[in-house]
Amino acid sequence: MTVRATIIDGTAIAVPLVQNAVITVTAPVVTPPGLARLDLRGPVYTWGWYDLERLTGNRTIRSAGFWHWDWVEVRGGSGNITGGNLNFSISRPTSGWMTVQNYFGFDGAEIFDHFHISAPNVQMSAISMFETYGNGSYGEIFRESWTWNPATQGYIGEWVTYIYVQQDVTISGTGRTTFMGCNCAVWDGYCPCWGCGCGGYYLTTNTFNITLRAGWNAMHMKEVEREDVRGVWTYELTVSLGDPGHLKWILEEWGGGGSPHAASCCALDRSGRAQADGSRDTRDRRSPFRARR
Repeated sequence: MTVRATIIDGTAIAVPLVQNAVITVTAPVVTPPGLARLDLRGPVYTWGWYDLERLTGNRTIRSAGFWHWDWVEVRGGSGNITGGNLNFSISRPTSGWMTVQNYFGFDGAEIFDHFHISAPNVQMSAISMFETYGNGSYGEIFRESWTWNPATQGYIGEWVTYIYVQQDVTISGTGRTTFMGCNCAVWDGYCPCWGCGCGGYYLTTNTFNITLRAGWNAMHMKEVEREDVRGVWTYELTVSLGDPGHLKWILEEWGGGGSPHAASCCALDRSGRAQADGSRDTRDRRSPFRARR
């Protein structure tokens, strides 16, 4: 016997029970790896002056894809935002393919020790964001969360990338601390460390070991920022599998038209989140672990 359980982002699942009951799932949701079809649904939010606000209008999804030094479009899916709700589905992608080694290898070896891919030549594709247009504005949608952490006097950022692999592959690495210098001029004009002349920051990675199953998988990144008494920032990165239920679909828009990729070097983080609360965003586009873009 099953009942329908409502997850906090609006998605419904069937849960086996001994007796009839109605339950609400409030714990983080773990998306099963190796899905033949990926269905992404839920309410969309935008950043107001101080907090998130529910989107009520419609937006057209122009493309889905991920950043790998440049924008890679992933075709084969369909969907839009209607009445403030995202509804997008995709089975096997028809474009946006590369090897797992090509996608993960460079950055993995840079920020982890003993970085290893069990089957580096397996073909894969990914969706880390959607491009949108509507209401006279271009935009980008991410699956993410940003919360203030009083213990570290910094923000906790979380985001998910959906990855399709053609066969099982295990990826692992041993954590380490790496100094990340500012080199924004070569990263599509986007400064990952809050402006030129900042002197860089430290990235601490935690040891991880994940297995991507054939089909769609949700890879979850969590980054905790800390500032020491000298004003030096450290970011602690954890990589795991799953799609936590407290993450939301967040839309960032730029009015007046123009490409959402046309960011200027040394500008503040382009998201309304940073403009509203002053937080820093050190994710960079070339990194599969640290880029929602």
